[in-house]
Amino acid sequence: MHMRNRTRATTSVAVLALAAFALAFFGSGCSPDDAGTIPASGTEGAADCDPGAFGNALGAALQESLMTVESVDDFECADGWAVVQATVAGEEGPSVQEQYVLAATDSGWVLASPETSCGTIVQDGVRPDDASVPASIWEQACGML
Repeated sequence: MHMRNRTRATTSVAVLALAAFALAFFGSGCSPDDAGTIPASGTEGAADCDPGAFGNALGAALQESLMTVESVDDFECADGWAVVQATVAGEEGPSVQEQYVLAATDSGWVLASPETSCGTIVQDGVRPDDASVPASIWEQACGML
């Protein structure tokens, strides 16, 4: 699940920043085959590793940026964290596939900032000690930063 070019990476950062702002302002491993069977946070049903839950969380976070989630295309969960590939679109722009990092809470999933969740990256491909994203999904979630 790697981005194909720098333009998408730039777009992702911009969308993520706007989405994080919207999420903050409004307060708002499993695989697709295992969807909904493993609570990601240890609280039954609160943050299931489920494409519907990811779509709802991303939709709420992206609402203010006038972006909509067309589909959740791929995901992986570990220890209360998820890395999600989703196709999103603006009101007038084309659909694009973007990658998001989400964190589980007692009430569901919330958008997380890769810049803070991935830790202080000092060497490409090496997970830093201050990373919050678990090692099992760190490369997928943070390897392109």
